[in-house]
Amino acid sequence: MVLANILAAPLVTLAQNLIDCLACDGILVLSGIMSSQQVLVEQAYEGRVRFVDQFERDGWVCLVAKLC
Repeated sequence: MVLANILAAPLVTLAQNLIDCLACDGILVLSGIMSSQQVLVEQAYEGRVRFVDQFERDGWVCLVAKLC
Protein backbone atom coordinates (compact mmCIF):
# COMPACT_ATOMS: atom_id res chain seq x y z
CA MET A 1 0.00 0.00 0.00
CA VAL A 2 1.15 3.49 -0.81
CA LEU A 3 -0.50 6.40 1.01
CA ALA A 4 0.16 9.94 -0.16
CA ASN A 5 -1.59 12.72 1.78
CA ILE A 6 -0.30 15.79 -0.02
CA LEU A 7 -1.78 18.43 -2.30
CA ALA A 8 -2.89 17.82 -5.88
CA ALA A 9 0.15 19.33 -7.64
CA PRO A 10 2.70 17.00 -5.99
CA LEU A 11 0.36 14.03 -6.53
CA VAL A 12 0.34 14.82 -10.25
CA THR A 13 4.11 15.38 -10.40
CA LEU A 14 4.87 12.19 -8.45
CA ALA A 15 2.33 9.96 -10.23
CA GLN A 16 4.81 7.61 -11.88
CA ASN A 17 7.02 7.42 -8.77
CA LEU A 18 4.05 6.48 -6.58
CA ILE A 19 2.82 3.88 -9.08
CA ASP A 20 6.33 2.39 -9.31
CA CYS A 21 6.25 1.73 -5.55
CA LEU A 22 3.21 -0.55 -5.84
CA ALA A 23 3.30 -4.32 -5.99
CA CYS A 24 1.03 -6.06 -8.51
CA ASP A 25 -1.83 -6.28 -6.01
CA GLY A 26 -0.99 -2.99 -4.29
CA ILE A 27 -3.38 -0.26 -3.26
CA LEU A 28 -2.74 3.43 -3.82
CA VAL A 29 -4.45 5.95 -1.54
CA LEU A 30 -4.27 9.58 -2.65
CA SER A 31 -5.50 12.17 -0.20
CA GLY A 32 -5.23 15.89 0.43
CA ILE A 33 -7.00 16.69 -2.83
CA MET A 34 -9.39 19.64 -3.01
CA SER A 35 -12.61 18.48 -4.66
CA SER A 36 -12.13 21.07 -7.41
CA GLN A 37 -8.82 19.38 -8.34
CA GLN A 38 -10.00 15.77 -8.32
CA VAL A 39 -10.26 15.46 -12.10
CA LEU A 40 -6.73 16.84 -12.55
CA VAL A 41 -5.32 14.14 -10.25
CA GLU A 42 -7.38 11.37 -11.84
CA GLN A 43 -6.14 12.38 -15.29
CA ALA A 44 -2.51 12.09 -14.15
CA TYR A 45 -3.10 8.42 -13.21
CA GLU A 46 -5.47 7.56 -16.08
CA GLY A 47 -4.68 4.28 -17.82
CA ARG A 48 -2.15 3.28 -15.18
CA VAL A 49 -4.43 2.59 -12.22
CA ARG A 50 -8.09 1.81 -11.72
CA PHE A 51 -9.91 3.97 -9.19
CA VAL A 52 -12.00 1.70 -6.98
CA ASP A 53 -13.32 4.06 -4.31
CA GLN A 54 -13.42 7.68 -3.23
CA PHE A 55 -14.41 9.65 -0.16
CA GLU A 56 -15.20 13.33 0.21
CA ARG A 57 -15.38 15.40 3.38
CA ASP A 58 -15.60 19.15 3.76
CA GLY A 59 -14.35 19.78 0.21
CA TRP A 60 -11.42 17.34 0.41
CA VAL A 61 -11.22 14.08 -1.55
CA CYS A 62 -9.48 10.78 -0.95
CA LEU A 63 -9.06 8.42 -3.94
CA VAL A 64 -8.34 4.70 -3.69
CA ALA A 65 -6.84 2.91 -6.69
CA LYS A 66 -5.34 -0.41 -7.79
CA LEU A 67 -2.90 -1.16 -10.56
CA CYS A 68 -4.54 -1.87 -13.95
